[in-house]
Amino acid sequence: MEDNHEKKIYRLSSPQLQIGVVGDYAHIEGGVHFYHPIPQPPLQRPLRPMYFIGREMEIDEILNYLRPGRIITLCGPGGLGKTAIAVEIIWRLSPDDKPPIVFPDGIVSHSFYDKSGTGLALEHIIRSFDPQAQDISGVMKGRAV
Repeated sequence: MEDNHEKKIYRLSSPQLQIGVVGDYAHIEGGVHFYHPIPQPPLQRPLRPMYFIGREMEIDEILNYLRPGRIITLCGPGGLGKTAIAVEIIWRLSPDDKPPIVFPDGIVSHSFYDKSGTGLALEHIIRSFDPQAQDISGVMKGRAV
């Protein structure tokens, strides 16, 4: 059976790898391969601010530069509205209930306010693509990957 959609290939060779791999195809040094199609890309939109006025120029500029492979950082003191701008951009990218065309793999949102730590963030990202994903880091300890 021929599959017409593009495959993603990830290759990892870090002996400290303990999190996991998300994608259609993966290869871990040592011969471990797996295939895991994503049934439906995640679309996690934080609650939209009740009142959002202004900042159109900034939003238009960010939307103009926001593409896969690019990183955009919003900087400034607390309380300026960086999070509100980011949330507004997410809602403008995906006003309906499906991922935007420019990001067909979906949108994942994680807040560090009540869940600090990169481990929790990475676990959230992995489970956003596969809610049944299991942590196998204990199994992998002592095994070269």
